[in-house]
Amino acid sequence: MTVEDSLECLETTLSVVRTFGDDLPAACQTTCQEAWTCMDLFISKYGSDYDASDRVTRLIRHGLTFFGSAALPVASAVISRMTSSFETTGNPGYVWIIGKIFSEFGNEEDPNLRAAFKESYDRVSAKVLSSLQEKSPAAIPDGK
Repeated sequence: MTVEDSLECLETTLSVVRTFGDDLPAACQTTCQEAWTCMDLFISKYGSDYDASDRVTRLIRHGLTFFGSAALPVASAVISRMTSSFETTGNPGYVWIIGKIFSEFGNEEDPNLRAAFKESYDRVSAKVLSSLQEKSPAAIPDGK
């Protein structure tokens, strides 16, 4: 089984299960952080490959639904990685996940999260403006 097959299997499982509920059991409290550590390593290694990044961003989306508020502690780190990956690759899937995180946690009062949203907005906007100076909007891909 390839890594992409494993990601697809996890994605399918999470899309079927949807959510654990309001509270994770005590033994599972670190699972979201541990899962993010694996995803982060995967993205750092394979994030420039469109198919791999597409698969992992979909898995992150389902993970947000599954973990719910338990994903809040990793949200800033996810935003940071998605932002830097978008700057490097121009892959719009990374911006899509930033939007999903904003939809999920945009009303949180956490100053670190708010700072991550602001920094991401500034950096993503700069990348888009830079791309628009080099190419016409029609020449900028919105996916594979």
